[in-house]
Amino acid sequence: MAPPPAGITMKISGYDVQFPFKPYASQLGVMGKVLKAADAGENALLESPTGSGKSLALLCSALAWQERWKRDNLGVKFGVNVKVDDEGWIVPSSGDPAHEDKENDAGSANDKKPPKVPRVYYATRTHSQIQQVVRELKRTAYRPAMVVLGSRDHYCIHPSVRKRGRNINEECKQLLERGVRGGGGSGESSGAPFAEDTSRGCGYSHGAMKLAGNVSRQGAEPLDIEDLVVAGKKSRACPYFAAKHAAEGAELVFCPYNYLLDPAVRSAMDIDVKGAIVILDEAHNVEDTSREAASCDIDLEHLEEAAAAFAGDGEAPSDETHAVLGGIVANVARWLRGASDLDHPRCPLRPHGFERWMAVWSGGGAVARQMRDMGLDPASVAAAEEAKRAVAKESSDAKTPADRRVGGAALKTAETLLTSARYALHGS
Repeated sequence: MAPPPAGITMKISGYDVQFPFKPYASQLGVMGKVLKAADAGENALLESPTGSGKSLALLCSALAWQERWKRDNLGVKFGVNVKVDDEGWIVPSSGDPAHEDKENDAGSANDKKPPKVPRVYYATRTHSQIQQVVRELKRTAYRPAMVVLGSRDHYCIHPSVRKRGRNINEECKQLLERGVRGGGGSGESSGAPFAEDTSRGCGYSHGAMKLAGNVSRQGAEPLDIEDLVVAGKKSRACPYFAAKHAAEGAELVFCPYNYLLDPAVRSAMDIDVKGAIVILDEAHNVEDTSREAASCDIDLEHLEEAAAAFAGDGEAPSDETHAVLGGIVANVARWLRGASDLDHPRCPLRPHGFERWMAVWSGGGAVARQMRDMGLDPASVAAAEEAKRAVAKESSDAKTPADRRVGGAALKTAETLLTSARYALHGS
């Protein structure tokens, strides 16, 4: 592996910043503001012309602040690789004098874990923009433990799943369940090649943790999605789960906006931004992403299918948790069915264009009345969200019997509905 570029070192706002070349004045300005905001724990709204190298300035300044934090709080010098556990804690080295001094000075407090390294989240609108930023990172001297978060659509390398091209999320979950029931394996029992066999689950999932440890560590060459996919194919390990494992201990995480702004995605990916530096590049796109995260587009058929799934479809008795969630979804389906009855005199739908009907309610009071008719209020939504978390946890547990699991489509419908309801009821 080639060493990182040397570049130059500058003193900016009291920090030693590594930069691949002599920066432009606009880059110096951006880096100074980022460092001051990080020191003060404040937000910074920065604007810089297109082509002025702001992405590189944002990266170098944020990573310089992180390196200084590690030096001041953990005694780690720049360029010295340290081990980080899966929760983001620094693992002290027994042979490191700095750590030994800290332990001796701490006395009885040396049994406590050192503080977590503040993580840097770098979010952009698209994965192609992330690819460009990762290329910028490769030009610098910084080599933090990093990862790019992406969906199964981006990361899945199972030939059979990709060939079918259907719902990759559901295909993946089914393969994992099949692997648990069948005890895993390499596919020899079916006579199929390792990569093609699906009779005993997904053989790629077993090497994910090892792949994560190899590619996401301090000092390693930065990898974008395409690089990790190539590495996964070579080692026959799942890049998607490798990225999720790597994110647990990564110091730098790249992701699209919605991974941070959409509560459903943030929860699914176990993202916690508390104490982190969050960079939203091209932030003029954030408003649209936030609006999309708080909006939903659900048809009656999907609501009724979800309500039936939570009720058990007659295959398994529905417990109280499933009943709470199913009741909320069924109430909304009932309201929508009634509101869609064009023959009913109180139908709110009005003609809108050619063969299209719609209803629009303006004002908080009008919307609140309709939500009450749907059975949606702060208490019922809070109870349904708690039930959804319990049902999702149970459904993702491979030990849960098949007739007790609720499909991802039903959970997604409920998640979308409840997220929008929570925003609509905010402050009420």
